[in-house]
Amino acid sequence: MTGSLTTINTNTNIALADKQTWEATLQKLDFCPVYCAYDFMEYQCDYYKSSEQYQEVKPFHLVYQLNGQPKLILPFIALTNIDGLTTFDTFGGGVISPLHVKDLPENIRSRGEVDLFNFLNQLASSYRLKELNVITNRHIQTMGKWYQKVAEESAEVLLTHNLYVDLSWTNEAILSNFRKSYKHLVNKAKGLWNCIVSAEDTEKEIFEAYKNLHIEVSQRRTRSDESWEKQYQMLLNRQAFLVILYAQGGQMVGGAYFNYTKDEAYYSVGVYRRELFDQPLGHLAQLTGITYMKELGLKLYNIGRRYYRTEMPVPDEKILNIAAFKHGFATHLDIETRHILKTYIA
Repeated sequence: MTGSLTTINTNTNIALADKQTWEATLQKLDFCPVYCAYDFMEYQCDYYKSSEQYQEVKPFHLVYQLNGQPKLILPFIALTNIDGLTTFDTFGGGVISPLHVKDLPENIRSRGEVDLFNFLNQLASSYRLKELNVITNRHIQTMGKWYQKVAEESAEVLLTHNLYVDLSWTNEAILSNFRKSYKHLVNKAKGLWNCIVSAEDTEKEIFEAYKNLHIEVSQRRTRSDESWEKQYQMLLNRQAFLVILYAQGGQMVGGAYFNYTKDEAYYSVGVYRRELFDQPLGHLAQLTGITYMKELGLKLYNIGRRYYRTEMPVPDEKILNIAAFKHGFATHLDIETRHILKTYIA
């Protein structure tokens, strides 16, 4: 490994990894989620920085290392708002538990999880966090020492849900599993729109048209040019692809942007012309995206969180409708356990 580690706790072998070391370590994971990707985290940071809510945005690429070799990773971002209050966040809602390299002995994994947990506590104290939310996604992790430590110190436990498509299924099986009404809509969409996948060969002109469509539909600039440029670079670097829909006359009518790693794809951004809201644009974009994910040899498609009306606080109607729409494509639903650590509740 030719990258570098910056040791920040010599007693526990906790270090910060540079981009090269981090990306090399991701290749050694059994399963690499999109939220771990270095450039995806950088994009998130740019997104947060473009918001007037935050005065400081700082990414942490933490690793537990032995003899200079990373064994576990813990990525998250420290977000300090304009009132000076800080939260830690990996991918919405809290810090997601660490991942380890393949074939790591259980005793090393346990030691690393305990050291990372203790260091996270210390860091939370130094930032004077009001509370620390920790997420365990059972879909990609087994419950080891990290979960035990979190469970012992949590004051409240919440369950949330994520939607997935298992890409080991055949294309026919995935389509057959779509919500019944979607199958007809997909066939209808194929006759209405020309749909293409644009990836590492995406011309800047095409991406700018997609960006401008997003601004037009949103009726405002929702984020910085820097964050858009990050997304374009991820396309060129084979970390994302774009599904674009055109009307028969050549007008761009919609598009969906997907990030991916060696294992997982994630639905990041979708935009469709408002006047075509009642047309099946998103249905065809999803099917086309899933087909391309399988061509890439990916294992799992993370469609996003499944919100329910029973959650507190109750999600707004738009979020609920989007979640219900996404559910129609999923092969399965999985649970995330969210713990709020009592140590930090004011």
